[in-house]
Amino acid sequence: MSDRGPGPGPLPAVSVVMASRGRRSMLRPFVEALVGDPALTEVVIVLDGDVDGSPDALEELGREFPVVRPVLADQRGQSGALELGVERSRSDVVLLMDDDVIAGPGLVSGHARHHAEGDGLVVLGYMPVSLYGGASPATRLYAAEYEAHCARLESGEVPVLEGLWMGNVSARRDDLLRVGIESERYPVRWHADTDLGLRLQAAGLHGVFDRRLRASHLQDRSAAAFLRDARERGHGARLLEREHPDGFDVTRTVPMLDDLSTPARQVVSVLGRGARAERGARILMAVGGALERLGWAGGSTGAAKAARRIEIVAGYRETGVEARRQAGPRPVTSGTDAGG
Repeated sequence: MSDRGPGPGPLPAVSVVMASRGRRSMLRPFVEALVGDPALTEVVIVLDGDVDGSPDALEELGREFPVVRPVLADQRGQSGALELGVERSRSDVVLLMDDDVIAGPGLVSGHARHHAEGDGLVVLGYMPVSLYGGASPATRLYAAEYEAHCARLESGEVPVLEGLWMGNVSARRDDLLRVGIESERYPVRWHADTDLGLRLQAAGLHGVFDRRLRASHLQDRSAAAFLRDARERGHGARLLEREHPDGFDVTRTVPMLDDLSTPARQVVSVLGRGARAERGARILMAVGGALERLGWAGGSTGAAKAARRIEIVAGYRETGVEARRQAGPRPVTSGTDAGG
């Protein structure tokens, strides 16, 4: 976190840029939470292909709220869609947000105040997961790991740009265009935000984390998507190591084995291989579901954590990662959720 509060002075203009796909129902609450902020000049929403009639909904929002600027893309992937949005934006500062993140009061102005202090900043806001009655074990685990990640950022254990978690982050438009959000060398979705943070850091930018810049993350995943994302997260971790070999420790931002007890580490290590990983993870998720029905939330979350680690380790070990580097970008899904 910055050791000084944002200072006085004229606020720079801010463009909010968001990429979305298949989240029509989220477009209106996303926009309504932003309009009225005095620092906001436009909301650039890039639809990465139409699967649910989102263009019609966005056109209606544009008529109702003149700050909304729709941009249609053709499955460029999360990073590619965001980069297109930055290119189309017209303000000095760009606030990148996910389509399942709802801005809190004064969010845009809060980012602008930091950038009023000077150039070369990447400002990371706070977006705790909105837990509700009946939140799944996977969602509770994601929420807990996000809070732990924020604590590491605040303590300095993980540098902000090394631990960049997209969804509520701003920078000068010129800096984003100079470094580039999309990277041909890092085409996969998971940890693309970490890759961007490391490239921004190498370009001389400085990151600050400000918990006061609050938004709500409406994250949720089915059990199948949770495990699939964990395997992809392992692929991304391996690729991060290969693309940033100097001074970057992937285990500081991607939890695998280091923080587990010895017995848990052994179980995850043994099961995180080949076909047995998928079977073991699915069994653990089923056990977690049974524990949830019995009312033991801690046990169900623990089972989800073990299942996730098994799939992350399996993805990290897979030799097929080179083929994935040639596969091209994945479409936008429901926000990046790519940082932790």
